[in-house]
Amino acid sequence: MSIEEFCQAHGFSTALFFKLRKKGQTPRMMKVGKRTLISLEAAAAWRERQSTY
Repeated sequence: MSIEEFCQAHGFSTALFFKLRKKGQTPRMMKVGKRTLISLEAAAAWRERQSTY
């Protein structure tokens, strides 16, 4: 999914995404051609890391 799709799915803005990215707190991304994408697995792993126990 694109960064925009990821943000929409998780209820926050792309501006917040890029702030989190600077802190190293975003899911792993991959380049496909000129696009930057987040796999479903990377999104799931990110959600798991965000969980507090």
